[in-house]
Amino acid sequence: MKRLLLVIAVLLLLPLRVLAQTPDAVASAEFERIITDQIEAFKADDGTRAYGHAAPMIQKVFPTPETFMDMVKKGYRPVYRPQSYKFGSAETDS
Repeated sequence: MKRLLLVIAVLLLLPLRVLAQTPDAVASAEFERIITDQIEAFKADDGTRAYGHAAPMIQKVFPTPETFMDMVKKGYRPVYRPQSYKFGSAETDS
């Protein structure tokens, strides 16, 4: 379940442009930083901060922080209010 939450967060909420700009180890640390900050923003109900981490495609579908937060609250409750989460090793295909 925890791994599923991380996959959802990475695929749905994280801008993919980070990978294109950084080496693997730095990208992994940056992913963790961004995901952690977004989860903390969800926990604080800081829609503007959480929305700022959303991928551009997601921002087009949900054009305001309010619509984005509503979608996350309704469709991704474990991401919106996680009991716990942790990061495992990250790998990329080149």
